[in-house]
Amino acid sequence: MSSTRNSAVPTLRLVPLLSALCMFLVACPGEPRPPPPIGNPPGTGGPGTPGPGTGSDADGGLVLASDGGTFDAKPSCTGGSTSCQGSCPDGGAVCLGNCGFLPPVRYALGGEQADLAAGDLQNDGFEDLVTADTGGKVISVLLNRRQGLFQTPSLWRAEQPTSMALAKLDGNSSLDVLTTNSGNSTLGLYRGRGDGTFERLLSSPSAALLRDLKVWEENGNRRAAVIKADTQEVSVFAVNGDGSLGTATSYLASPEPRALVVTDFNGDGRPDLAVAHAASCASTPQDTTCESVSVLLGQSDGTFAAQRFTQTGGTPLGLVAARLDGDAQADLIVADSRRHQVLVLIARGDGSFFVQASYPTVRSPSRLLLMDVNRDTVPDLVVGSLGNEVGVLLGQPGGSFSPQVALSATNLEAGIRALASSDFDKDGFNDLAVLTGSGVQLLWGICR
Repeated sequence: MSSTRNSAVPTLRLVPLLSALCMFLVACPGEPRPPPPIGNPPGTGGPGTPGPGTGSDADGGLVLASDGGTFDAKPSCTGGSTSCQGSCPDGGAVCLGNCGFLPPVRYALGGEQADLAAGDLQNDGFEDLVTADTGGKVISVLLNRRQGLFQTPSLWRAEQPTSMALAKLDGNSSLDVLTTNSGNSTLGLYRGRGDGTFERLLSSPSAALLRDLKVWEENGNRRAAVIKADTQEVSVFAVNGDGSLGTATSYLASPEPRALVVTDFNGDGRPDLAVAHAASCASTPQDTTCESVSVLLGQSDGTFAAQRFTQTGGTPLGLVAARLDGDAQADLIVADSRRHQVLVLIARGDGSFFVQASYPTVRSPSRLLLMDVNRDTVPDLVVGSLGNEVGVLLGQPGGSFSPQVALSATNLEAGIRALASSDFDKDGFNDLAVLTGSGVQLLWGICR
């Protein structure tokens, strides 16, 4: 889509969620709803209960308002040290040179978390966090309260959301949330009000197993693409002026499509689609569509050409794009889960690639994120595994990477689902948010 321990490890604070979430806005017996946080009164679109919206849930789909409390704060460390390792009293920082991360602070959310996104939902210059909770059938919104604090979440009704994207879909200044929903095979739209609350619009039917989702802008028009795993397609939607989705055009995506990237791979200024295909070639060794990455080049009329394949081998589960060799064409980095490595694929300019290098990494890598960890303006690669490992490969000029430094010493929970990065506290250092199956773990960036 990145990211000197204090004298006491941050204590765990459980989110005061209902023991069983009520999906129809009916209070659970014996479990009173906490009051809305301090702010505008309910029904006015403030941080309490949202007001009605045309063609949407009367309250925007709010299931549970935040109680106004906050999670544990960013660890405080002793200043004055000129080294990353010496920046906290007990030496618990994870360092890559003179930059790195403080020990993680855990934001327990429960449920079955599936995806994570960061964006400024309040238009205050500070990025907030949103998670997709498949098990709880909600999206969780964690508002940034600055100074290293995030507010306990408000929960918004969803239908088993599996992936999400944040974008200004209706063209105003506020971010909206678009989700893929496995519960009813729909795309759900939450139109942002600019204060961290939403108007939940009616879902767009899709009738397929939805896997990955991307949103982009092209010639002033917004578009969205989603992987349909069971029909082996990528569907591309036009976004209407109100943020709702128009009719989809579907393109063949071949077996087991897993991850999707949208960017310009041939330097013509038009967005192209790249899809990772995880199907094994063991039974069909002559098949060029398995264990591969395919690219659908964008055309001048807004359609996409037939896919062109580059075989990667292994099991490609994650993709991220970057201009690694300095030309106008985006290149790809692929997470090969079976061979426990990442591959650097350099674009040839025609929708195909060649493998420039491979780097050993965490076991079973599946999530990739580019962020600048050490403040040298060169993107670094963060890799998350299917287990509880996170590694960082520092980027080098020319598009290569240094050997991985593991962040496993941070005791991350098992089941890493997603990665996100931002300078959440505006201290000049990028922070890393790691989504596990049950919550977020925030690794605050540090440099000396």
